[in-house]
Amino acid sequence: MGRLGAVYRRKGNLNKAMEYSHLCLAMTEQALGKEHVGTAIAAHNLGCVLMRLRELQMAMEAFGRAVAVLEASKAELGGAAHPFLARARESVRLCSAALEREGADAAASP
Repeated sequence: MGRLGAVYRRKGNLNKAMEYSHLCLAMTEQALGKEHVGTAIAAHNLGCVLMRLRELQMAMEAFGRAVAVLEASKAELGGAAHPFLARARESVRLCSAALEREGADAAASP
């Protein structure tokens, strides 16, 4: 399911990408549990789709969830320098910046 979501995201079909990404997250969570690295990756992938859809608050929640699980799994991942943890942190940073810009734009609008 996750790969289908990624394919649709790359092709620009964001509604299908979101559908498959949500399904992938639900299935991964059910199979592996909420605190599993695989679930964190599925949450991150969903966050990427949501960010492209400009659903920034929901994207931030998905990215934050991914980072929390990955932070708790640092030992499994080989430490804090794991590339996927770094990528998830960067996604949080980028989404936060987009949320700030969105807030500034809304404040500047009449």
